[in-house]
Amino acid sequence: MPLYIMFSITSLLFAIPMLVLYLYKKPIASFRNRLYLFLIVLNILGLLSEVGAVFLSKDFLENQFIMILFDKLVIAYFLTWGIWYFIYLLNLCFKEWKKTYTYIAMIIYFVLLVIGLFLPYSVHQNVNGITDYTYGTAIQYLYTLALIEIVAGIILIIVRHKYIKTSEYIPFIVFVVLITISSIVQYIFPELLLTSSVQTFVLTLMMHTIENPDIKLIQQLQLARQEIERSNTAKSDFLSGMSHDIRTPLNAIVGFSEYIGETDDIEEARENANDIVHASHTLLDIINGILDVSKIESGKIDIIENSYETLDNFEELAKLIEPRMKEKGLDFSYSISPNVPKYLYGDISNIKKVVTNLLSNASKYTEKGFVNYTVDASTEDDLCKLFITVEDSGQGVKKEELDEIFEKYSRLDVEKNNSVEGTGLGLALSKEIMELMGGTIKLDSNYGVGSKFQVEVTQKIVDGSDVKTISYENYDNVNLSGKKILIVDDSSLNLRVERLMLEEFNADNITICNSGFECMKKITMGDEYDIILMDDIMPKLNGLETCKKLKDIAGFNIPVVVVTANAITGMRERYLKEGFDEYLAKPLEKKEMVRIFSLFLKDAVKDEDNNIKQYKLVNGEFKEIA
Repeated sequence: MPLYIMFSITSLLFAIPMLVLYLYKKPIASFRNRLYLFLIVLNILGLLSEVGAVFLSKDFLENQFIMILFDKLVIAYFLTWGIWYFIYLLNLCFKEWKKTYTYIAMIIYFVLLVIGLFLPYSVHQNVNGITDYTYGTAIQYLYTLALIEIVAGIILIIVRHKYIKTSEYIPFIVFVVLITISSIVQYIFPELLLTSSVQTFVLTLMMHTIENPDIKLIQQLQLARQEIERSNTAKSDFLSGMSHDIRTPLNAIVGFSEYIGETDDIEEARENANDIVHASHTLLDIINGILDVSKIESGKIDIIENSYETLDNFEELAKLIEPRMKEKGLDFSYSISPNVPKYLYGDISNIKKVVTNLLSNASKYTEKGFVNYTVDASTEDDLCKLFITVEDSGQGVKKEELDEIFEKYSRLDVEKNNSVEGTGLGLALSKEIMELMGGTIKLDSNYGVGSKFQVEVTQKIVDGSDVKTISYENYDNVNLSGKKILIVDDSSLNLRVERLMLEEFNADNITICNSGFECMKKITMGDEYDIILMDDIMPKLNGLETCKKLKDIAGFNIPVVVVTANAITGMRERYLKEGFDEYLAKPLEKKEMVRIFSLFLKDAVKDEDNNIKQYKLVNGEFKEIA
């Protein structure tokens, strides 16, 4: 047996157990792991071919066709191993590996392989007529590719060393050193077979460093633990800030409420009442922000598209924020380009939610200077791309914090902004809404100078023939006079609030119950109502149980609307499934109450000419039902 074949035999004895051990450990399925497994299998095949060539009979090797086929396979082996090892290194340096990269790599590989297989080569035979080694253009081609891969690999590691661990690129450095030495030795003694053995050694080294499944599992567990700890810290900071944000308006509500009870000055009481309303809206915005994030995370948020009038909707946002800008003495300006079509089709409600958040943030974080709000557009065929920009001269964002500003449960510059109202969820929510709509939200900011947010979203252009709206603030169009309404709630305070709100709509026939039992008694005694507004959380007989009992009564056809503070994700669907006809969340909003009236009280909503109309609330506007 030739002495030089002992390198291949020894390497084969290492490679086969290594393959068995790697498969026994059941590595996690990933492109890099599959590539490593492919390199091991390929290396074993290469070693088997080297050992087999020595032990095959002379007559067999003298067959011209077999010899050519065998030489081509050897060339293909070395070329394949070198290219895919370099691709492995690329995957190691660029963690964000995409399928497209794999397809490109396969195309390049096949092109190089075809070139290598068709290049000419020569063989050198020993005294027994057996091939010792091959040489010629094909072999020079292999050496050239190997040199390019080595140089490119070294450059790659130098450029990307910050993104990979030392243990990950050590095997490549060892490979470069050993393959250089083996190439020199093989140039002097061409009959020696060293390259495959070097590959085996490097693969073994990789197995005990970066490709060991046990080590990978430990690393993944450590990363998971670090991510959990980071998430818990962020949520703890968030809850700490949330406690402050909730207690601040709550303190104002409690404090001013006490002052109203103690003062005899009507004007002072009115001013305190206005402050209570402002603090209540702030508190409600905080709670709604939390619930909106919950909806997005659970996939419950809806993208509802309808035709809408652009000018009124975008101007409305400016008019709503303008008083707050004036209060702070800011120079506020807005413009809506004539490029914006008059009517578009899309989800205007969520667009307004995003822009409102940007305008609100600009107001909060700008102490002096300006805030500019612009809406522009570009159109192509029946599509319109909206460009909505909010620019301010506020405090700006630090460069190192730009990537964090759209994350949930994180607030930037907490010490500096601890007096600013809000949850810090608004931008995270806005980004996710835009992604759901196929749009983007971008930030350009200089710390201490100002920020510029730009929203880009595509909408369809329509003629607006189906846009028939009434202002949801024109509550004079709603008249509940003569309607028999039953309110069921165990809280006397809630009963009083609901009664006052209904009376604003001229309701003059209101009956109240403070329990489900009392409600059942009135219905079973034959009392009739146009609608029942019922709380859920009540002692002994709750709203769900009461509703089910009512629905079991023969001939019962009164709409029952649940009025509840249980406003978490999925509750509306659950209540409707359990038998309620509709759902109202506390604290009650007038526009939501009008939606209920338009659905169940047939002549509740009228137009300007006093004609009875039916409307349905969609994206904050009432759409006429045909």
